[in-house]
Amino acid sequence: MLTSTETSSGTTIQTTTNVITTVAGSTTAPITSTVQGTTTTTTAPITSTVQGTTTTTTAPITSTTTGCPGCCGVTVGTGLSQPLYITIDVSGNFFVSDSGSSEIIYFTPGSTTGTTVYSGGDYYEGIHIISNETVYFADHASYCVRKSTNATGNATCVAGVDGVSGLAPNHFNFPKGVYAENTGTFYVADSMNKVVLKFFSNSTSGTNGTIVAGNQTAPTLSSPSDVYLVSGSGNLYVADSGNKHVVRWSSGADPTTGGVVVASNTLNSIFGIVVTADEQTLFVSDQGANCVKKFTIGTDSATIFAGNGTAGSGPHQLSGPVGLALDSTEQYLYVVDTGNTRIQRFYIPSC
Repeated sequence: MLTSTETSSGTTIQTTTNVITTVAGSTTAPITSTVQGTTTTTTAPITSTVQGTTTTTTAPITSTTTGCPGCCGVTVGTGLSQPLYITIDVSGNFFVSDSGSSEIIYFTPGSTTGTTVYSGGDYYEGIHIISNETVYFADHASYCVRKSTNATGNATCVAGVDGVSGLAPNHFNFPKGVYAENTGTFYVADSMNKVVLKFFSNSTSGTNGTIVAGNQTAPTLSSPSDVYLVSGSGNLYVADSGNKHVVRWSSGADPTTGGVVVASNTLNSIFGIVVTADEQTLFVSDQGANCVKKFTIGTDSATIFAGNGTAGSGPHQLSGPVGLALDSTEQYLYVVDTGNTRIQRFYIPSC
């Protein structure tokens, strides 16, 4: 048995090889190794001598990453000020609400430098893109949700009243998370009014929304920070930040009494949420714990998926993460690593 060590992209790989010796002839076998989700197949001859006969053989090699404890991320977005939320289109382009610069910034795959596509608001938060490239985002301190068609840089207020807060269903009081369906129907977590409101595609500034989660007069939510709809079932998930749990409403459920807590175990200070299409897995950004937690829905059991609980800037660390997004294949989780002013991407099968 042979053990060797090599370094690939700053990561130390330890390789253990079982050597099979033959007296005559030679063989060729592929060697497969996986480093941070990337599989590489090669062939490597092993030479040995038995009783004066030199023989070349190959044997399978299994590589394990030892230089990166925990689930390691790749930085895919930089040059940000105070990024908060993220959304991804089907081509892998992603948009980030950068509240520090009051800009919406657009990134293409393979480039860590983004382009500003909208600016001029006041502290952007939740953001979501639909199939026709229309982007909805919360202009938090302007008390409205804006819509930008085809990411042109022009955006209009389609819910709330620009610059005016209020309790009525046609106003917001610091909107945060936003989720939009491909039909143009969208949902807004109205944090200080402690409700989630639903609006239709023809909504304009001042249009009344419908409360679908929470109650203003007898609050069941406390500072909701994000909202996520599973289109297949119509189930609505809400990050109930003040109560430190995630609540699910089934389609048509009573806004006040119909919520069911689906994740609360070990949560500290939650912000972003995302759910897989089969509703088996829920990811939650726990800002106070500097990590992303993974829940199996129906069991309230959690594991730390990304980050190690200590704020840091290493590939396996996070600092105050907020927004989350899954790519269209659900193979990659994107995390807004707010404290490090970067976007991290994690390959889910390797974590």
